[in-house]
Amino acid sequence: MKANPRGRALPVRLVSAPALALTLFAAGCIPAPPASTPTPSASRPAQPQVQPTATPAPRPLPEPANWRDAPVTPGTWSWAQSGPRSVADFGGSLFTMRCDTRNATVTLERRAQGAAGRVTMGITTMQDTHTVTAEARQGYYVATLPARSPILDDMAFTRGRFALSTQGQPTLYIPSWTEVSRVIEDCR
Repeated sequence: MKANPRGRALPVRLVSAPALALTLFAAGCIPAPPASTPTPSASRPAQPQVQPTATPAPRPLPEPANWRDAPVTPGTWSWAQSGPRSVADFGGSLFTMRCDTRNATVTLERRAQGAAGRVTMGITTMQDTHTVTAEARQGYYVATLPARSPILDDMAFTRGRFALSTQGQPTLYIPSWTEVSRVIEDCR
């Protein structure tokens, strides 16, 4: 025996025409929503003109209590070989490290507005804080270190970043990426 025999089709029920007409007639008896009539508006007093006020410039953030908590200075490192020199540049020449293979020296250059005379440049790493004397040259403070200086090792092996402070300039918090080590190793 078949599960669904064709001989036993379900009866088709047709809706009678009078029942359908009655349903449509009842639906047509519902009144339409009332049309909104415009209400006469009372004359409003003129709104006073608000004069824009100048927003004051945001105040600079205070120096963090610990240099490790300071945000990293925006920028990225790039490295290039320029003749006998290996050059690592951070933040579009904000800070540059140059290796002079002929003299076995690494030059640290920090861009500075109003650079003049000699200043103390502080280099803070996870290991220690070092100070070197930097001279003003064409908008930069420049310090030259021997290629085997332990200061360079500290800069290369610090945990993530080092800080570079120069008198009269904001402190730079620079990530210690592979470009730092590359310049140092090219000089040794």
